[in-house]
This record gives sequence, structure tokens and C-alpha cells, in this order.
Amino acid sequence: MNRKAHNFDVFDSTAVPKKALAFFGLGYKGALLLLLSVLYFLQMVDAVGTHILVSSGIVQEGNALISNIVLSGNFITLKAGGTLACVVLLYLFGHRFPKGALLTSLAAVIIYDFVLISNAVIIARL
Repeated sequence: MNRKAHNFDVFDSTAVPKKALAFFGLGYKGALLLLLSVLYFLQMVDAVGTHILVSSGIVQEGNALISNIVLSGNFITLKAGGTLACVVLLYLFGHRFPKGALLTSLAAVIIYDFVLISNAVIIARL
């Protein structure tokens, strides 16, 4: 069986579905960078909000593994560094698998929106 190898250029518009590109109107690189920037922003909003609310005693951190880290001054730094590492890895993943990186980034942003909304609902009930 003769198989033809597919080598997609990371910024080649044929590598990503045209509907996705039309939705963002940016092309692959722009769409991926936008999603990764939004993901980083959402993570930082969560980190700052968590640090402020837990430090002031309004709420308790639900994750027992990081509850002590949240109370220390290192939480925001660790969250920023970990998130940046994930964003860079997703961007590099996009060089090899453009569709996968775009869809994974979109899914992460959607899921994290739900996390922040559920946190806001919990805080509103206090």
C-alpha cells in the first residue's frame, strides 16, 4: 500500500478547517494565539481571585494539595509559570498538529469559562 505523507506548514490555511478560520477571521496563527492568550488571561483572573478570596478568609481552597500554596505568596507565580508552560507547549503542539492544537485550545477556554462561572456562582451565594 502506497501512503502519501502529509506535511502541513504550521501557517498553511489548508491545515485547518476553513469554517474555523472564517469564524475567527484571523488565520491559524492568529486564532491559536488569540485562544492561548484568552486561556492565559482566564487562568490569571482565577489565580488572583483565588488568592484574594482565600487570603481574606472569605472562602477556603477546595483542592487540599494546593491550599497551603495559595496562602503563601508563591501561588500566583507558580500558576503563571505553569500556565505559561502549558500555553507554550500547546503552541509548539500546533506546529505538528494544527487542528489538534486549535481544538484543544478552544476546548480549554470553554471549560475554563465554566470553571470561572461556577466559582462566581458559589461566591454570589455567600
